[in-house]
Amino acid sequence: MNKNVIIKTKKFYFVGNRGVNSICLKLTIEILQYRLKNKGVKLKREKRDYLSILIAGIFMLLSSIGVLASPNFTIKSDSAILMDAETGQVLFEKNMNKIEYPASITKVMTGLLALENSNLDDIITMTHEGVFSVERDSSHIALNVGEQISMRDALYALAIQSANDAANGIGIHISGSLEEFAKLMNKRAKELGALNTHFVTTNGLHDSQHYTTAYDMALFMKQAIQTPYFMDFFNQKSHDIPPTNMQNDIRYLHNKNGLLNGKRYYYGLIASKTGWTTQAKHTLVTVAKRGSRILIVVALNSEDASAKYEDTMNLFDYGFNEFNELSIDKEFLLKLLPKDDSSKIIKKLIKDTNPYIIRLLHKNLSEKDIKLNHKTIENSKEMELSLSVNDNEFMYSDIGVIDLMEKSDVPREKVEIPLTTKVLKITKQIFMYLFLFLVGLSIFRKTQRRYLKYKNRNKK
Repeated sequence: MNKNVIIKTKKFYFVGNRGVNSICLKLTIEILQYRLKNKGVKLKREKRDYLSILIAGIFMLLSSIGVLASPNFTIKSDSAILMDAETGQVLFEKNMNKIEYPASITKVMTGLLALENSNLDDIITMTHEGVFSVERDSSHIALNVGEQISMRDALYALAIQSANDAANGIGIHISGSLEEFAKLMNKRAKELGALNTHFVTTNGLHDSQHYTTAYDMALFMKQAIQTPYFMDFFNQKSHDIPPTNMQNDIRYLHNKNGLLNGKRYYYGLIASKTGWTTQAKHTLVTVAKRGSRILIVVALNSEDASAKYEDTMNLFDYGFNEFNELSIDKEFLLKLLPKDDSSKIIKKLIKDTNPYIIRLLHKNLSEKDIKLNHKTIENSKEMELSLSVNDNEFMYSDIGVIDLMEKSDVPREKVEIPLTTKVLKITKQIFMYLFLFLVGLSIFRKTQRRYLKYKNRNKK
C-alpha cells in the first residue's frame, strides 16, 4: 500500500496514508508552530506535542465522517479502471480507453473461450505449432509434441503457471489452429462490446497488433466471472498435474501472482490474473467481492509489480468504502425531467416502461448531483436516456444508459458490511465522542482557571 507520512514528536507518532489529508495535516502543524514561534508565543515541548495531536485528531475526525473523502492516492499504472461487475458502471478510471499491450492477462479471454467451447474432460493433444510457437524463455510447463493433457489441467496451467504452451494447446483444440482461434477471440471481444481490442496470440506474447484497453479487459473479466468454473481456475494458489502419456513425473504448479500466493492479502478477492512482457510491462486484472458488491480492477503498463498491486488494492478500497447504492426508479427519473419540449415524450417513455436500476454513487455526492440526458438514436425514432453526475473529483461522471426496453430489474440484496468494517465504524464513533468530550473539558477547565484568577484578583 501507499507509504506513510509520519509526524513525530517527543512522545507521540501520527501515521497516515501518504495522501492529501496527511500532507495537509503535516503542513498545518508546521505552519501553526512557525506562526506561534514568530509571534513570540513560547510553548513547552510537551504542549507543542499535545497541540500536534489535537490537530491530528481533527483531521482524523474529518476523514472518518467523509469530509475529506476524495481519492487520497495516486494511480501509478499508465491505465487503470474500477468497474462494478454487475452493472458495468465505471466508478473510477485513468486512460481507460488507451491502447496498451495486455501480456498474459490475455489468458482471461482464452480461459473464457475454453469454458464456453469445450468440456473439462476433453483431451488436448499438443501439436508442433502449439509447442514450437512458444518462446523457450517464457512461461510454460514443457509440453511436448504428441503429449496429451486434459482441458481441466490445461486451464490450471493457463491460470496458475501462466503456461503459454497450454494456452496454445487450448486454442488449437477448439479452433484447429492459432490463427482461427485468434479470429474467435476477436469475434467474442466485439460481442462483449470491446471496441479497442485486437488479439493475435492465445497467450499474450508480444505482437505489435495484439492490444487492448483497461475498459475492454474489464468487460472480458465481467463476462468471465459469470461463466461456470472460471473462478475455480483463476483464484488458485497451486495445483498438481498428474503424469501424462509422455511425462512420468507430476507437474507442480505454483502461482506467482502476489494476490493469490499469500505474499499480498486482500479481503474478498475471488479471481486474478497477472502479466508481464518487456513491451507491456506489468499488467493485472482482479475481482473482489464484499457482501453482494463485486468490483473489477484492471491495471496496465505498470513500471513495476508493486505499482500494479498498490493501484489495485487502493481502487478496491475506494470502491468498497466510498460508494453507496442508489435505487433509480420511475419516480426518481421523473424528478430529473428536462425543462424543454422533449419532457412530455420522455415522461411517457418512463411511465410506459417503469425502469428500475441500481447504481453506485460516491458518498460525498447526492441525488441533486445527478442529471438525466437524452438523445435520439441515429436512423431511428427511438430515444436513449442516460444518467451522469456533475463534474466532480470523486467518481467517473457517466452512470449509464437507462434500458427502456425491459421492465424493472430485480433489486440487489443489501450489501453486507464486513464485521471488521463495523468494528472500525464503531471505533471511529467512540473516538469522535471522546475527542469532543476532551475538547469540551479542556475549554471548561481553561474558562474555570480564568474565572478563579479574575476572582482572586478582585479580592485583592
